Amino acid sequence: MLPEIKGINPINEIVDFLKQNGLLILFVLSLLFIGFIFLLPLLILFIKDFSFSVFLSVLSDRYLYRILAKTIYQAFLSVLISLLVAILFLFLICSRDFFLKKLFLSITYLPFVIPSILIVLSFVLLFGRNSPFNVLYTLKAVIIAHAFYNFPIIMHTVYNRYMNIDRKLERVSFTLGANKAYTFFNVVIRELRSAFLSSSLLVFMYCFSSFAIVLTLGGGVKNTTLEVELYKNFKILGDNPTGLAYTVISTLIMLLLIALYGFLTKRDTLSSKSEKKREQKMGGILYSLCAAFAIVLLVLPILAIIVYVFLPQVNRGGVAVLCKAIFSHPTPFINSVLVALFSAFVSVFLSFVISEYYARRNIKRVSVLNFLPLSVSSIALSAAWRSASISFNISPLIALSLLHSFASLPLVYRIVDGGVRSLKKSSMLVPLTLYSTELKAIFLVDAPSLKSTLKRAFALAFSLSLGEVSASVMMSGPSFSTISSSIYSNISHYNYGGAAILGVMLIFFSIIVSFTLQRGE
Repeated sequence: MLPEIKGINPINEIVDFLKQNGLLILFVLSLLFIGFIFLLPLLILFIKDFSFSVFLSVLSDRYLYRILAKTIYQAFLSVLISLLVAILFLFLICSRDFFLKKLFLSITYLPFVIPSILIVLSFVLLFGRNSPFNVLYTLKAVIIAHAFYNFPIIMHTVYNRYMNIDRKLERVSFTLGANKAYTFFNVVIRELRSAFLSSSLLVFMYCFSSFAIVLTLGGGVKNTTLEVELYKNFKILGDNPTGLAYTVISTLIMLLLIALYGFLTKRDTLSSKSEKKREQKMGGILYSLCAAFAIVLLVLPILAIIVYVFLPQVNRGGVAVLCKAIFSHPTPFINSVLVALFSAFVSVFLSFVISEYYARRNIKRVSVLNFLPLSVSSIALSAAWRSASISFNISPLIALSLLHSFASLPLVYRIVDGGVRSLKKSSMLVPLTLYSTELKAIFLVDAPSLKSTLKRAFALAFSLSLGEVSASVMMSGPSFSTISSSIYSNISHYNYGGAAILGVMLIFFSIIVSFTLQRGE
């Protein structure tokens, strides 16, 4: 028992300190927890298996540079096609308001929030051997899938910036007699070049580290990339030293790209000229028809999976047999839901604590949380957790939940931080006069005020966890599987019916999240 000094009870002093500095303590613990998820397993794996001689051998091998060239080439082409698609859609939505505009903007969120394994499955069904558009197991399939999956990043980033840029140059162009198309492609796009560059670089990073799409649609070794090589060494060959050598190289490249992205986004922010949100004139029937055609193209991959499930040769017994097929082996479903619930709660809680601390201390937001998961390959981090779970007897369910919470943290943090920043400073200070501590204020006042924001963040994290592929495939085994790893396994064994049945479950959640994001925005 601690002795009292001059009438002061040390225990009471400690309790008072914890109460008054509860938010600071929770903030530090949150950062330590993120560091634990990210650094500790990798550190253990590096100490155990890293070999400097193997690293030098890999670095001097021409095979590495062939893989790097293929990775950069496919990522560059994917960005180029994503950019072209985004520009076409931007011309449509920036020119006029039209009847289907809100629905179109909602649908364009779908490719981004839909799990990549569903993109893989839909492309297998649409462009497979029995299709007249057979491009399966080629570079074309990878590029088309990447463009479909990532163009919303460019489109929404640029569109949000477009709605707030200065309109003087557009007015001058119209005054000089230029039409809308000329003004858009020669004036507006030039004004938005920083937004185009930063969003394109972000898409490049996603395509550079893409795994499921390249592995399945690209035909494996033929169109291998750095991420696929990591999977081959860690999961198939069990060659951890070589896998760690590739991890170091991949991490250095990603850190360089992240630094460049930070520079571009800083320039973009400094060069923007905020203006009152612009109003647009209504467009004619042609705009609505173009939007309707685009919507059909965007939902076609989803419809392909749903229609395939109900084909007679796939589902011969009707809805009853379909439901039985889904729930006769519920283990992947139960595992996925448990992992998604736990990881969503963790990522939202961490994001809320960190955002509140920055807001109440008037600290400038740091972007490290936005890019931490991108800095190291998800395959390498999953391999580290897989090794740790075996060595320390950690349940795969817990390990996968932590991995998913870490992977979804950037997007969840962005939503939560935006909500916290929307709170007025005066409303954040008033509760302190009613409650004795900051912790009570943020959990009894701020959290209820941000209820809709936290729900959106939770829904997004839940959906991302259900559809995450890299960590799920790495952690899967005979005794543990999830919906996404089961879909991947069914595709690998050409059981497209079973994969489609599981895919319908993921589609349901993706549609809900897509409309939830647009409604919240």
